[in-house]
Amino acid sequence: MKCVAVIFLLLFTSSYSLADYKSDIHARMNKYYSDNQDCYTRAANLSEQTECAKNTVTKLNQYMDSFLTGWYPNLMAGPRGNEVYNQLVETQNLWIQYRRDLCNFAADAKGKGDKNLAAFHGLHCVISVTIARMRELNPIR
Repeated sequence: MKCVAVIFLLLFTSSYSLADYKSDIHARMNKYYSDNQDCYTRAANLSEQTECAKNTVTKLNQYMDSFLTGWYPNLMAGPRGNEVYNQLVETQNLWIQYRRDLCNFAADAKGKGDKNLAAFHGLHCVISVTIARMRELNPIR
């Protein structure tokens, strides 16, 4: 039984590519953003809006923790580690682009008088920390 579990883990780890991860993160970021906007629209006051932001940041933090401490180090250590290493800059650039988009969106919201910038600030912080943690795990040579 243990052998089957190990084989399944190896197959799963080796078949989950960086492209799969990038596709997954695009979908999750869009979902978290959409959920946050829906929550914000339904919120009756600033306190409820702040709660929306906290929930979004918590979800994204949990997702990133599972990625950074889960399959990412295993994939780096596996037979496709060089491929992942070679694409690390591209992945970091994806996060940097999300951060840039978030800053632009927050600036636009502020310009329109939107007072609920807590969500944007929180997501920006999570993204910045994610970029830093990825660089710690495998710094660019």
